[in-house]
Amino acid sequence: MDGVKNVNSHTWDKNADGTITVSFNCGENALNNIDTKGQDYTFTTRHYGVNPKIMESDKDPIIGVLSLNRV
Repeated sequence: MDGVKNVNSHTWDKNADGTITVSFNCGENALNNIDTKGQDYTFTTRHYGVNPKIMESDKDPIIGVLSLNRV
C-alpha cells in the first residue's frame, strides 16, 4: 500500500507515562498513526522478555483491547 508506514520501537513516540499508543486511520495529529488508505491490513506485535503472565492472551494489553473492539 503506497504511503502506508509501520511503527516500531525505533520510530514511535511514547506517551507521558511511558506507554505506547498506535493509532489506525485517526488523522495526521494522532499519535503514531498508520493510515491504511481504506485497505485491509495486518497488525503484528512481538513481545521480548515479557512476563509469562502477559503471554496469556486474556492478560495481554494489546490482545485484550482488540478482543473488546471486535465487531
